[in-house]
Amino acid sequence: MNVWEARALAHHHFDQLWQGGEAGVAGMSRRAAYRWLAGIMQLTDDEAHIRLFDVAQCERVVEESKRYVAGVLERQLAAKRAYEKDVGRHIARRRSQGKRRRSAA
Repeated sequence: MNVWEARALAHHHFDQLWQGGEAGVAGMSRRAAYRWLAGIMQLTDDEAHIRLFDVAQCERVVEESKRYVAGVLERQLAAKRAYEKDVGRHIARRRSQGKRRRSAA
């Protein structure tokens, strides 16, 4: 992979942190995403631009971006499952209350 292809791939994955769509779930602003990038790459804000990266740095951006997005999606799935479990308990409780009312009447 040449540096241009590596940068395009890095941008594809990095941009998912702050742009809309499936991976926009990260909920970062563009500015926050670039601060995150600077932090993981141990660079200054001025140095943290994919257009300045070599192939190895781009590969790291891809890995770290995928890991971050996967973590966000995992947390969202866990929250959804917890919500569905709570709703299921609520429905079961309402059903049992209804049965008790009918049998008492």
